[in-house]
Amino acid sequence: MKFLKSISLFCLVFIMILLGAYFLFSRNLLPLPAKAEEEILTEASEKEGSTQDLTVSTKQNVTTCDTVYEVESYIGNSCVYSTETLPFSFLGLTREELLKEMELYEKSPSFADKQKGFLSIELLKFSPDRIIVKKVYAKEKEKIIYYLKAVNHELVVFKSDSEEPYMPTELTLDMLPFDVQQEIIATKCFNDIREVYDFLESYTS
Repeated sequence: MKFLKSISLFCLVFIMILLGAYFLFSRNLLPLPAKAEEEILTEASEKEGSTQDLTVSTKQNVTTCDTVYEVESYIGNSCVYSTETLPFSFLGLTREELLKEMELYEKSPSFADKQKGFLSIELLKFSPDRIIVKKVYAKEKEKIIYYLKAVNHELVVFKSDSEEPYMPTELTLDMLPFDVQQEIIATKCFNDIREVYDFLESYTS
C-alpha cells in the first residue's frame, strides 16, 4: 500500500513538472501584443530614418562644381580679392576633408602658386555654395636700381636702397650733351651696374 502511494505521489509530481514546463514554454511562443509589436517596429523605423537623414546630410554638405571659390591673396600688407575656378582636388569634399586636402596643398602647391612665392593657405569660410580661402605669398624683394645725380656739378652714382653715394665718376654735368644733362637733372636710372658702366664709358673714352 505504501509502495502504491509512493508511486502515485511520484507520478503526480512528475505530471505537475511537465505541466509547468509546458505552460512556461507555450507562454514564450505566444505572439507579442499588437501595441508592443507596433512600438518595436516604430523604433526600428526611426533608427533607420535617422541613419538615412545623416547620410543624406553628409553627402549634401560637400563642395560641388557650382561652389563659388573666393581667394584672398596676401602679399605683405596688401590684399587682392579674386574669384577662381575651384581646384579639381577640392571637389566633393566635406569641411574636414577639405582641411586635410589644404594641408597637402601647402606641401605641394600648384606651379603658378610656386612662381608667385606661395607660403600658406587657410580656410576662412565653408559651405556647399561658397568657400573662402586665404593665401599668403612671400613679399617680393624690392628691385635695386642705380641712378646718376649731379652733386656740385659732378656726376655721382646712387643706389635706390640707400641715400649715401654709391660711386663717384670722372664726369661733370657740363661734359654731357644738353639733352643728357636734362635726363641727369630729372634723375637718370639704370637697371643694373653694367648699364651704369656702359653709360660712363661712352662719355669718358
